[in-house]
Amino acid sequence: MIEQAILFLSVLLSVGAYGEYYRDAASARIAPNRWSWLIWSATTGMEVITFHAVSGDLVTTFVFIASTLACILITILIWRRANWAAPTLTELICVGASMLALIVWLVFKEQWWAHLVMIAAVPISFFPTYRSAWNDYSREDCPSWALWTIADLLALAYVLMRHHSLQELPYAAMETLTHAGVWILVWSRRRSLRAGASPAPV
Repeated sequence: MIEQAILFLSVLLSVGAYGEYYRDAASARIAPNRWSWLIWSATTGMEVITFHAVSGDLVTTFVFIASTLACILITILIWRRANWAAPTLTELICVGASMLALIVWLVFKEQWWAHLVMIAAVPISFFPTYRSAWNDYSREDCPSWALWTIADLLALAYVLMRHHSLQELPYAAMETLTHAGVWILVWSRRRSLRAGASPAPV
């Protein structure tokens, strides 16, 4: 019963976070990095597939499937609204590294190693967003990052309660860390800039 409650709350918070982010992006209150979202849209499906191959738990996988569908919807919105701008070298490297991870999975079909490669691609795909948030925290100043972090922590707790193998843990843990990274970065940049500090952009 406790497990089901944790799962329900995790899904509820995650869906709510996507809804809030979609609303903020649609109203131009935030300016998401479209290259990060393109990478996430292209790779999250593979991450979920490899996670399911490792865990074999459809119920747990459902949490990540819902996030994947919401991610694709937000990516479409961002790319439809954004003015065209060539990717920076950093963004190109991140896109290339993430696509390489996807190719490795498609070519070698080794479920566990492919899953590890996709997990490694997650922080790479977040780097353009970290960079954008560092240069201008308002681009990602959205409560969704806090909601995603809490939802991921609950999902991680759910995986810990149901897991059959330690191989199921890295993906949930990495999702938690990367979302928390944006939340903490936005919070710290807002605080430091309001205090008068102004680090150079990267």
